Amino acid sequence: MKQIFSLQGRPSNGQEIAVKRLSKATVRGSEEFKNEVMLLHKLQHKNLIRLLGFCLNEL
Repeated sequence: MKQIFSLQGRPSNGQEIAVKRLSKATVRGSEEFKNEVMLLHKLQHKNLIRLLGFCLNEL
């Protein structure tokens, strides 16, 4: 079962961030997550957050 966790945070530099974590991913879920990351990387809009980076660890 695929679960997605979205969290807000503020690291030591004070910048507000959003963190999205995919847990118990299936192969299809991992592909969807990769596609979403690539789309966010390409998009720029005042109502969308800017992608700072991502980490993909497949178990």
